[in-house]
Amino acid sequence: MMPNAVPFSPNYVHVADVASAHVAALRVGPFNPPRRKRVLLVAGYVLWPEVIAHLNEAMPGVRERLPSPTCGPGPRTAYARFEARNARDMLGIKEYKGWKEAIEDAVKDMLRKESKCRDTDFSAFLLGVRSGCDL
Repeated sequence: MMPNAVPFSPNYVHVADVASAHVAALRVGPFNPPRRKRVLLVAGYVLWPEVIAHLNEAMPGVRERLPSPTCGPGPRTAYARFEARNARDMLGIKEYKGWKEAIEDAVKDMLRKESKCRDTDFSAFLLGVRSGCDL
């Protein structure tokens, strides 16, 4: 495990699925009687060593920027699982994009943003530090 690593749940969801869920929530409209419910979107679970191994194969151009595939929590351990039934029951969401597509699209988007800001410290952007480059 990485020193000082933040505990995490290895769940993922593609940003396009999040956008679709927002549209579905607007289409469903208000419930009668009114009720407040949280809707969690969880497409599945994946651990960082699997992500790194996949990116090494699928996107060799970023290989030198990836951490070692042995980083992370190691073998599968117990972690929190989230109940995402409300997405199906309330919004009708039955399928999600896979983790490989979600990760590849996220990396491609970061690389696109990075190329727009070559003179900026991209790691500062990722950490939320203002860099003068509006992405």
